[in-house]
Amino acid sequence: MSLLDRIKALFTPQGGPRASGDPHGVWYYFRCDRCGTVVRIRADRRNDFNREENGPGALVLRKEVMDDKCFQLIRAEIWVDSSYQPVSAEVSGGSLITREEYQKAVDAS
Repeated sequence: MSLLDRIKALFTPQGGPRASGDPHGVWYYFRCDRCGTVVRIRADRRNDFNREENGPGALVLRKEVMDDKCFQLIRAEIWVDSSYQPVSAEVSGGSLITREEYQKAVDAS
């Protein structure tokens, strides 16, 4: 191991979600109601989530998503717990889907 590799290892997180190379990213998946296209979006834990009182979760993400086939706008308000897992979601123009559903649709196309 070179000196540069050792220095790099000091600043690289070991294990957990940070080891994946995207420590601040959270991925959500949508299906367009009009054309059925699936879309994946990345939300940044540092910037995209807001703390709001009187909601069903600890944090809320409000996002506008557009697919690349029919270009319909999908509006989403997703309440998440402290682990960024959805607790409640209101989506218009589409639906929130699982990673597995997204991957199955991508593999089929």
